[in-house]
Amino acid sequence: SILSSLPFQSLLWWALLFAASQASDRPGNVRIADVQIGFGGAYKLGAWTPVWVTIEGGSAPQQVDLELCVPDGDGVLTRFIQRESERIAIPAGGSLTLLRYLKMGRANGELTVRLAGDESAGATRVFAANERPVPLPAGSDLIVAFGPSVGIREALPRRAASADAYRAVFQANEASQLPDDWLGYESVDALILTTSDWEQVESLTDRQCEAIREWVRMGGRLLLCAGSRGAQVFAAGSRLAEFAPGSLVAVIALRNASALETFMGSTQRLDATTGNAARAEIKMTLLRDVRGRVEVGDTG
Repeated sequence: SILSSLPFQSLLWWALLFAASQASDRPGNVRIADVQIGFGGAYKLGAWTPVWVTIEGGSAPQQVDLELCVPDGDGVLTRFIQRESERIAIPAGGSLTLLRYLKMGRANGELTVRLAGDESAGATRVFAANERPVPLPAGSDLIVAFGPSVGIREALPRRAASADAYRAVFQANEASQLPDDWLGYESVDALILTTSDWEQVESLTDRQCEAIREWVRMGGRLLLCAGSRGAQVFAAGSRLAEFAPGSLVAVIALRNASALETFMGSTQRLDATTGNAARAEIKMTLLRDVRGRVEVGDTG
C-alpha cells in the first residue's frame, strides 16, 4: 500500500506535526507569528540561508525548542534543529524573534516551523511556497550592504550580464538584519560596509563581527568604505582593523580625483556641487605597504 511504502521517520514526523497543530489550537498557547527568509526575501536554493522566526507568547511563560523542516533537492524532508544549552524562554504575552539557518532545497517545497516543548506549548505552522519569497534564479548575484546607503542599488543594474542572471541588493539598516554565523553569508556574493555612521558599525555584536571575519577568511568578498572614518575604522582595537589592506597613515583631502573619475567612467567631476561654483572636499584614507591588487590610487 502507499502508506506502508512511506519511510517510518516521515510518518513519525507528520504524526508529531499533526499532534502539535492540534495542541496549538488550544487557547493560551504560544503562536508562530511570522517568518522572514533571507536578506529582504532574497535567498538561493541549496545555500545556507538566515531565517528569522517571530514567536508570540501565550498566557503563561513557556520553554521550547525550535525546529524547521523543508524538503531538500531530492524532495526528502530535512529537519534543522539548533538546540540551545537551555530551552528557549518565551515570555507570557510577549514577542521574541529567533535567528536560525537552513537550506531550501526546492522552490515549491513547504516550510514547516514547529515549537517542541511542554505539551501546552506545542505549535506548528506550515508556510506554502506561495507564502514566501521566490528564490533567486541560478547564477544570480546577491549583494548585502550595511550602514548609510551609498547608492549601490541605483548604481548597479538589476539584471546582470547574462540573460538568466539577476542582481539583488539588500540594504540592511539595523544590525539585527545581519547573520551571526558565517553560514548565513553563504549565498552572499559581496558584503558592503559603509562607516560614515560609526554608531551603526559599533552596533554589530561580537558574534556578527566574527561571522564576517570567518566568511572573509573562507573567500567572502567584503567592500569596506572607510573614507573620512579611516582613523576609526583602522585604529588599533577596532573591530574592522584586521580588514585593512595596509597600514594607516592619515585621513587626507583628495585634491585630484582624475584617476578615480576615469576608473569610474564619470562624466563630471566628483567634487562638483550642484548649483555652486565651489568644490566639495573629498576625504580619503591614506595607506602604505598596501597588500593585494590596487585597482586605482591617487594621492595628488
